[in-house]
Order: sequence, then structure tokens, then C-alpha cells
Amino acid sequence: MTTRTVFIPSEHKPYYRKVPVEFEFHPGQSALQKMKNVKALQDAWSLDHPDARLLEVSTKSPEDTGRRLSPFNLTRTLYSLNKEFPVENIVQGSKVLEQGGPYYDLLGTDPLSAKQDPRTTGKLEAYSLEGELYPASPDFLFYTWIYAMAVLENNLQRVLLDADAFSDIEFAGSDGNCQARACAITKSLLTQSRLKKNMTFEEFSRLFLVSDLD
Repeated sequence: MTTRTVFIPSEHKPYYRKVPVEFEFHPGQSALQKMKNVKALQDAWSLDHPDARLLEVSTKSPEDTGRRLSPFNLTRTLYSLNKEFPVENIVQGSKVLEQGGPYYDLLGTDPLSAKQDPRTTGKLEAYSLEGELYPASPDFLFYTWIYAMAVLENNLQRVLLDADAFSDIEFAGSDGNCQARACAITKSLLTQSRLKKNMTFEEFSRLFLVSDLD
């Protein structure tokens, strides 16, 4: 048995909550084994939440919409380059770490290579994108902003609104970005009518951070 985290939208900051789900794990790194694990996770979820739809958002999702929401497939336009890039490439290529970065050459690689590039591991200090610097903390904020704007750009809002919870079979609860969490946050903000296309990072961050004046 193993446990994975399921992310559920919440009306309150940080706009999601986590639920651990235990299921029978199928060991192995093949795509077939991972798809078996997705099914086992969804079956275990359904036992306790029969009326709630869990959407796997990864390349191993059994649903086309879930695969489209993988950061390997979901794209966002960088207007300075007038070109779309996968969310994964944008995030990895934007990292500024203690030992170097950003690594904009990763925009031109395949998403898996960008994620596995050894230069992108280490102490994260900031993100740099299209001539602007963005904070590395809170750790989910930059990633979720890029992800949420990509969802709106590709008109995938309805896909999120039709699901009740989100999972990523690869996410084992360790630190780091997770598209299932980004989906839960994005859905929560959509249902509260707090999102709009092309929001700036500052506008987006104000949805999460409370100033001293507040």
C-alpha cells in the first residue's frame, strides 16, 4: 500500500486542502504500471467519495482532458517571443538558483528533459521571466500563476469546474510544485470569479498575501 495526496478546492486561503488517500501500489516505472496506479488511486478515492469526481492531471491520466492539463502539454504564450511553450519548460527555464540561472535554453527542449536537467536542482533564489524577477517564496505562487494563466489562455476552465478534486500520481507529497494543487487553486479562484486572463503576478499574488494594512 502507498499514499498519495488529493487536492480539493477550498474557498479559503490558500484555496486548497489536502486529503491523503491510501491505495494498492503497483511497483515499476513503465507507463502501464503508472496507469494502474492512477486507477487504483481513483478506485480508492471513490470508495470514500462516491459522488465526487477525481481528475488525474498528468500524462498518465486516463482522460484526454487530464493529459491536456499536464504541464508537459499545457502551454502558455511568452509574448516577448511570440511563441507558446509548455508550462514545465517555462518554470524550469525561469529558475534562478544559487549556482546559476535562468536557463532559457530549456524553453527549446522537450518538457521531460527540462524537468530532469541537473542545472535546475539546488537552492532556488528567484524566477526570471521576460525581463522580470519573481520571488521563490511562497514556493507555489509563481508556478500556480503560470499554470492558471495557461488554463485561461487555453479555455480549459470548464474542465476544472467539472471536477471535484485533483491528483498527480507522481506527486508523493514532497516539497515542490504540483499541477494537482495548481488545479485546485485555479478552480477555487474561478468559482469565486477572482481570476481573469493575463493577470499580472502582482494582481495574482494579492489573492494570497495579506498586507499589513489589512
